[in-house]
Amino acid sequence: MSARGRKFLQAWLSDNIPEGAKPDSVLAGELADRLLYEAEHAGLTEEEIDEEADGVFQTAMRALKRRDRS
Repeated sequence: MSARGRKFLQAWLSDNIPEGAKPDSVLAGELADRLLYEAEHAGLTEEEIDEEADGVFQTAMRALKRRDRS
């Protein structure tokens, strides 16, 4: 993944995972859809994001789990 893609992914997850959110497949799916939509509008491709993550849904779910533990 490009440095640009990695930076976008990390910043987006940090800014968009709701406080107190619990790991939930529906929320993870919604977050993944929004992330891809906003990445596209920022000029990134889904492939650029998927190269860094092992799938956008799985990345969103992991971010939710991390947020739940903090």
